[in-house]
Amino acid sequence: QLNIAIPQPMRAVMWNQTTGTVTVTVAGTYYPINLAGTLDTDATFNMVASGSPNVTGVKNDTDQARTVVFVATYDGKCGNNNAMGLKLALNGTPIDATECRSFAGSSGQVGKTMTQWIERMEPGDEVTMMGANIDTTDDLEIERFKLMAHAIQ
Repeated sequence: QLNIAIPQPMRAVMWNQTTGTVTVTVAGTYYPINLAGTLDTDATFNMVASGSPNVTGVKNDTDQARTVVFVATYDGKCGNNNAMGLKLALNGTPIDATECRSFAGSSGQVGKTMTQWIERMEPGDEVTMMGANIDTTDDLEIERFKLMAHAIQ
């Protein structure tokens, strides 16, 4: 029997080291990254991978609402000297306050974009990653990403 007066541990580590593409049709618009990641089974507890339309995220798999710290990062590129962005989304709705940007290099070098946030998650809520090419419609090429989540309350 679950005692809902006692918060259950909840955490997740998701990662991907395989290059994937996010199609960009409008500059400055955020799109679901939607690249499947691997949940680290040794570290993940009471969270599962998010589902369609954005599998790049984690879901509260408990019957408790929890406050969770998130750290998300990706290495990517989107054309020469273009800014790329990262936002988190709650149940598909972008959290504008999580927006972070970085630049890819002038010869197509990879840049790193990172964000961190604290979000309350109700049972079944999903927090996912979204990406953007801020400057042009060149597709966003993501070489790797990491998403960590840890309940603090």
